[in-house]
Amino acid sequence: MNFLKSASIIVPLFALLSSCKSGEKVSNNSKKMTSLKSTSWELYAFEDGKAITYPDEKKVTLVFDENGKKVSGFAGCNRFFGTAKTERETISFGPMGATKMMCAEPAMGIEDKFLSMVEQTSAFEIKGDQLLLKSEEGVILTYNKGE
Repeated sequence: MNFLKSASIIVPLFALLSSCKSGEKVSNNSKKMTSLKSTSWELYAFEDGKAITYPDEKKVTLVFDENGKKVSGFAGCNRFFGTAKTERETISFGPMGATKMMCAEPAMGIEDKFLSMVEQTSAFEIKGDQLLLKSEEGVILTYNKGE
C-alpha cells in the first residue's frame, strides 16, 4: 500500500517537472527567433571567410529595428533600408531601397557583392558575437556584433 501511495505522488511530480523542462525549450526557441531585434552587425567576411579590407574604415553594417522586421545600414557606398522576415532559423529580406551615389573601387565592388548576397539569404545563425547569413550553399555573409 505504501508503494501505491508513493507512486501516486512521484508520477504527478515527475510529469510536472517534465513539463517545466519542455517549457524551457520553448523559451529558448522563442529567444532565438527574436534574437535579431534591436541588433547591429558589421560585415566581417563574404563566403570565403577572409576578413574584408575596408577603404576609409567605413564598414558594411546591418541594423535590425526593435521589432526585427525592418533593416537598414551602410552597404559600402550607400545607405540601404528594407524589411526582414524571420521564423526560427529562416530569414528573408523584402524589398530593399538604397541611396544612389557612385563611389570608387573597392567600395562599389563590396556594395554590389553585399547587396546581391543579401538577396540569396535564406537562413541565419548566431554564434556568440557573430551573425551568419546563409544560402542553400552555406554561409555567405559573416557579421561581427556591432556597437
